[in-house]
Amino acid sequence: MQIVRSPLRAAAGRHHSRRLAGLCLALFLCAGLPGAEAGSMLPEDYFPELMSLLEHARDASPHVHRQSLRIEQAEGERLAASSATKPRANLQARAAASVEYRSDLDSTPLRGFAQTNLSVRQPLYHWGALRATRRIGELQLERTEAEGVEAREALLREIRGQYLQLVMLRRRESALERSLGYSEDLVSAQEELVRRNRLSETELLESRLSLYDTEEQLSSARNRVRRLEDRLAQNTGYDRVDALGRVAVPEIRVMSPEEMHELRRAIDRETRISGDVLAEQLELEMERERFQTLESRLRPNVDLVAGITQDQLEAVGSDDYEVRVIYFTGLQVSWNLFDGRETRGRKMSSLARQRLLEMRAERTRQMERHELNALYEEVQHNLRQMTTRERRSELTEQRLALQEELADRERISRTELLRERIAAEEIRIQSLEARLTYLENVGRLRARIHGDPFLQGRAGEPPSIIHDR
Repeated sequence: MQIVRSPLRAAAGRHHSRRLAGLCLALFLCAGLPGAEAGSMLPEDYFPELMSLLEHARDASPHVHRQSLRIEQAEGERLAASSATKPRANLQARAAASVEYRSDLDSTPLRGFAQTNLSVRQPLYHWGALRATRRIGELQLERTEAEGVEAREALLREIRGQYLQLVMLRRRESALERSLGYSEDLVSAQEELVRRNRLSETELLESRLSLYDTEEQLSSARNRVRRLEDRLAQNTGYDRVDALGRVAVPEIRVMSPEEMHELRRAIDRETRISGDVLAEQLELEMERERFQTLESRLRPNVDLVAGITQDQLEAVGSDDYEVRVIYFTGLQVSWNLFDGRETRGRKMSSLARQRLLEMRAERTRQMERHELNALYEEVQHNLRQMTTRERRSELTEQRLALQEELADRERISRTELLRERIAAEEIRIQSLEARLTYLENVGRLRARIHGDPFLQGRAGEPPSIIHDR
């Protein structure tokens, strides 16, 4: 990547310097850029590129595919469990030939016979065990779907965060390239001053150390960009992430105090059950149904049976066979009288597991409430930090403009101006980082409280801007 060199190597005038400062201010303070529509506080509302990336991940992400297979597996288990209350039919048939050798007979006739048995069994009463088995399959499917919703929400949060971090890192990379150019100019200028005995070697060494530090930071930033691109590609299934994140940052709307108070009230009301809590509640219900199946193990189970049996009997006074057909219907009772206290042990284990699941579900609710409170406080901190950094950035730009004028009038040295430019780059990056962090955390907080709008579906979504080439 080409390094941007400082224009101060040539004789730069006041007009050029002011225009450069104005350009940096526009890029990093986002002045004059259109923001998202009112009420929007999700990153994709400000970055259409991110919306398209989320749409691509919804169809192509390996995580989504794996979750779809888990739901399909659970649907198959539900279908299998529902068969417990349905009739079952069984057909058995046998055909054979026999040869009988007798000393009192001259011949050994070959005889064939066939036997067929068709039976149907319909469970009638199993003390609620069959209904519980069917219900377990349904609960397992609901739990898998709840885990799928939670997994998709977590994936969306991760993709949003990675995208915003990518935007931030690309800006930092560009800023470090400019800072590296300024540092090289500074070292060159100081080397000239040292040759003229107008600057000490110590100051030159400090500038060189700063130059090497900037080179290391730039290399680290580029490495972080590559790693982040790899993770983003894995999460979304999109293989051209190297083109993402090179966008202008629009003005980000700040939530009003009334909106923050409403979020605070929503956290206190706990109006939404997360996918994790719902999954644990469903697991508790499944364990209660399993206990119901244990209750019936030592009780008599009643089934309705019916069928047809066909076989062959030897005819009286003849060597031939006569066909016999038997129709039967009735009740069948099966009763496991004693199992060595196996059922008692399993019921004891199931009750203990129910108590553990209740405790785990309550702990998960408490942890999520604590996380929501912490995230709410973090958003407030982000707002204060963003306000402070923007003020610092504005003051830095004003100071840089004054330094530019002083440099034009030769009131300050070139080296002082370069140092000011290097410091201004870092202040701009910090201001942008605060903006993006605030946007990410506000989106996370609202999605955790009200559910992710991307999964719920929204009207007027922008068309995809990611196309296959």
